[in-house]
Amino acid sequence: MVDTKKREAPNQNQTEKTATLRHAIGICGALALLLELLVESFCRHSVFSAFWFLVGNPLCFLYNSCIILTSLSLATFFRKKGFVLALISVIWLGLGIADFVLTSYRTTPLSAIDFALLKSVWSILQVYLDIWQIVLVIVLFLAIVAGLVVLYRHARKMQARRLGGLVFVSSCGVITALSSILLLSTGILSNEFYNLADAYADYGFPYCFARSIFDRGIDEPEDYSVNRVQQFLSDIHAETDSTPSKTPNIVMVQLESFFDVNYLRNLTYSENPVPVFTALKANFPHGFLTVPALGAGTANTEFEVITGMNLDYFGTGEYPYETILKKTACETIGYDLKELGYSTHAIHNNTATFYDRNLVYPNLGFDTFTSLEYMDNIETNALGWAKDAILIPAIVDALDSTAEQDFVYTVSVQGHGKYPRTLVDDNYSITLEGIADEKEAVAFWYYVNQLHEMDTFIGNLLETLGAYPEPVVVVLFGDHLPNFEISTQDLTNKDLFQTEYVDLRAYQLSSYVMSLFHIDNGVINKLHQRYSRSPGYLDAMEVFEYDMLYGELGTVDTPYMPTQMRMGVKPIVVTGFARILGNESDAMYVYGENFTTASVVTLGDEQQPTTFVSASCLQIPETAITPGMAVTVSQVSDDAVTLSTSPRHYITAEEAAGKGS
Repeated sequence: MVDTKKREAPNQNQTEKTATLRHAIGICGALALLLELLVESFCRHSVFSAFWFLVGNPLCFLYNSCIILTSLSLATFFRKKGFVLALISVIWLGLGIADFVLTSYRTTPLSAIDFALLKSVWSILQVYLDIWQIVLVIVLFLAIVAGLVVLYRHARKMQARRLGGLVFVSSCGVITALSSILLLSTGILSNEFYNLADAYADYGFPYCFARSIFDRGIDEPEDYSVNRVQQFLSDIHAETDSTPSKTPNIVMVQLESFFDVNYLRNLTYSENPVPVFTALKANFPHGFLTVPALGAGTANTEFEVITGMNLDYFGTGEYPYETILKKTACETIGYDLKELGYSTHAIHNNTATFYDRNLVYPNLGFDTFTSLEYMDNIETNALGWAKDAILIPAIVDALDSTAEQDFVYTVSVQGHGKYPRTLVDDNYSITLEGIADEKEAVAFWYYVNQLHEMDTFIGNLLETLGAYPEPVVVVLFGDHLPNFEISTQDLTNKDLFQTEYVDLRAYQLSSYVMSLFHIDNGVINKLHQRYSRSPGYLDAMEVFEYDMLYGELGTVDTPYMPTQMRMGVKPIVVTGFARILGNESDAMYVYGENFTTASVVTLGDEQQPTTFVSASCLQIPETAITPGMAVTVSQVSDDAVTLSTSPRHYITAEEAAGKGS
């Protein structure tokens, strides 16, 4: 007698597995559509805008849903499918919310490279969020984590269908890949993002964010070859090199979010917010500088100006400071000027580690870098940003530090957002009219008055350098427009990506400055100066950029090598140690030169709680010491990175014994 129950059991089990897989596929499909709608709602700050994206561009909407579906399909490999689906959904929603927060305070949307800045997340949160908002973020994060833990512990275990899951995941991947090819070939999608914010709006968040993950660096040009490189090089070097007519000190000042607000239509001010800048435009070369950033992205304008390279060739939303320039040196205005005997200095009144400048600047040819940690007597604005006035003595110190000519690249920070939408100071010197929204008016009022102070800084800087005993050329330009809802129709020049200097792209500015003094050494510098109007100009730029940063064909005879960059132009030194014994409390003091609030004392191998007393004195609590113990002072950033350390001072027997107060 045949046991039919035993024969039917495997078939029944197979049917159940198939039904389970179909159910999972159906859930994944519906969830992908819902997540795409929710994510686009966050990114566009409007559910209506998300629906309009669905109606107006349904193919892009479905394509982005396919990207989400591909990620969700991974859940079919796991027995706790519900938990994995929830986890992936939380990640997508988290990305959408992160983009919502970022674009609320800056124009540039979220990209993968932003996660390279996570080490600075605390300082960023303190600027952009109020304390209650930070607490809310932390509580929400902990609640989500707790919810996921509970879900994992109670999630139902289902049959894992490995083969079926593999087929499903593979199918999703193939469909997404084929859709990419089709949509790119028809122009519905594009892989060229000249304006990141517009690209996210046109093509959807999942696609653009995914491109930012995988699209890094510069793709090898189609015509990249030894013959092609040599052809460009021979063309560039064909003309006889000229001799520099002058070699003055050059000070370039990149002004945070600076532009002439008089270009805004329908706004009136109680007085001109930028009278010094207006007067300069009447007497010196000026115009518009096309920059690669809007509302944020200071480092990318900085990159183009210093290197002369075009950011358009790099990956989606990429910051070269966070990728290739951490490990590769390249031609810069600094290296070009060093060939003529210049010393090169970078100055920034913000922390040294932001955008990893302390790691990148040696690859850009700087001899010294003076960051906020090496500045004293710092005054901050209502948002906690250091005011730009502190840059003047730092620039003078850089010029004084050498006998030869100096190139000083200065990055300001005072004009940085987020601009407060509630009144933080009622002692503004300039008032304005023309903005109906009260909160927007308050924010712009604050910005205009910061701009006015920056304009005063420009005047004081020029006065100081005008009296300097050596000739100094000063170049002033804004890094990008501020983060306000400004449209092209609001501007008389009708371009959101133009700050002021001359009618140039940011990557041409340094070459323009050097051309004024007939300084034409360097491959990229020569290219800009001699062939900026030739038909093959951009092609040659792409080839040189790729070859210098990623290729192996030799754009230059000798590869650029990182400098042995020093932090600060004034060395931190320890000259003495004192142990003061008092009736109420004992204390220890370290004496030396060039201490700041970022100075931290180390006794032996242990850092000590350090109180800044003055530029020549630091205080630490009483602790066990012995004669011969080493004392050093380090400059330490807010994220606990040691930037430099003084030579050791060894405690003498007399210093260890102490003295009465």
